[in-house]
Amino acid sequence: MMKWFKRVSWFYVFLTFFPLLYLWTANAAEIEPSDVLRPLLRTDLSSSCGWKVGPACQEVLLVTAAGSALLYLILALLFRHPTQTNWTGGWILILFFSYGHVYNVLRHSPALSALGHHRILTVIYLILFGLGIWGILKYAHRLEPLTRWVNIFSGILVLMSLLQLAFFYTNRAITTHQAKFTQPEASTKAPFESPDIYLIVLDTYMRADALEQEMGFDNSAFIDQLEEMGFYVASCSRANYGYTRASVASVLNMDYLPALETRTGLTTEDDSFWAIIKNSEVRRQLESKGYQTVAFQSEYPWLEISDADVFLRLQQSSLDTSYILPFERLESPAKR
Repeated sequence: MMKWFKRVSWFYVFLTFFPLLYLWTANAAEIEPSDVLRPLLRTDLSSSCGWKVGPACQEVLLVTAAGSALLYLILALLFRHPTQTNWTGGWILILFFSYGHVYNVLRHSPALSALGHHRILTVIYLILFGLGIWGILKYAHRLEPLTRWVNIFSGILVLMSLLQLAFFYTNRAITTHQAKFTQPEASTKAPFESPDIYLIVLDTYMRADALEQEMGFDNSAFIDQLEEMGFYVASCSRANYGYTRASVASVLNMDYLPALETRTGLTTEDDSFWAIIKNSEVRRQLESKGYQTVAFQSEYPWLEISDADVFLRLQQSSLDTSYILPFERLESPAKR
């Protein structure tokens, strides 16, 4: 049987891992490399779930590499022809990994929304599956010369993803080092003489008038209670930026992004947000007055001030935790 696995085409191996590499590359600014390890070790084989990993899908989780190897073994025993085995396996992987993406595109496309139903899309995919298998079996002799070029093309895709990841993490390390936070000299003022300061970001939480207008929900009771407790609630407020990283970086540095770029010499790209948020002007000024910085572990590593005086994190690692990581819920590249 080992001779069969020696005849596995490289594109079959690349197609097994490229979808995960692609999502990792597209979301590198949102996650730590360790977050990718669990999906690498297991993947959802339910076509109706696409990229999602949810409670209904967890029963069909299998080890990615082992699942791909098992599929190849079954096809090898069935066809007993390396070209037919490789191309059929590759076609199955393409259909499997593309289903969730195609489903979501159709669901959110007004012109094609009629096709965005599992009962319709599943039939279409079964037809494509059948036509693909028929074509592979009939024209296997013509596909064999193309295998080399498909290997090269798929290898280039994987290599491009790996190079992008290497560039991103190298650049992030350099940027973080350049903006490394230096502990200021604390003032003689005792910390307990100053009030505690909390920054609580209710991400994507709509203001009261927008909630009532768009969702028909009256949030006045909650707002009134906050004001009775002494909080100030700004009416008709809006964020300076439409995504979280930029807004948090702007708040913690008390300035707009173009000014931050001029002041720090860093471009406010994905990899620079890590340094700008962790080494913020607010933190520098408060710690110079004797404050301690307390931070919490977040779903998004770029938001974590891990070198704070007190950093509260989960006891278990991302591999051991029972909840679904944000990366495992991704259906497509996301930006926060």
